[in-house]
Amino acid sequence: MSDKFRMDLDGFARPAPTFAEASNDVRTAIAHLQQVIQAEGQCWGDDDPGKAFAHGTNNDGYTSDLQEGLQHLSALPDILEQVGSKIIAAANAVQRQDEGGAQGLRQASQF
Repeated sequence: MSDKFRMDLDGFARPAPTFAEASNDVRTAIAHLQQVIQAEGQCWGDDDPGKAFAHGTNNDGYTSDLQEGLQHLSALPDILEQVGSKIIAAANAVQRQDEGGAQGLRQASQF
């Protein structure tokens, strides 16, 4: 086992901005999806089969599943932004630790 830790901070942090870009793309896709769903409306009808499709047997049909799915999707852009921020925070923490270690070595070598 090696007792060394090496990290290419620039290489590690480089993809962080792509998470913000992906977040914006996902927001746009979700908005488009919601527009399409809204435009489609309740195309299944109001008869018994249509009601069964929409509501299921225990409110587990299309409409409740749709709302649950949209809620989960709406969280994704924020999660992507957080991942990008966490990557940058991790790189900064490693950089601070490295600088602190180097400072400690400089101080120790003065004795």
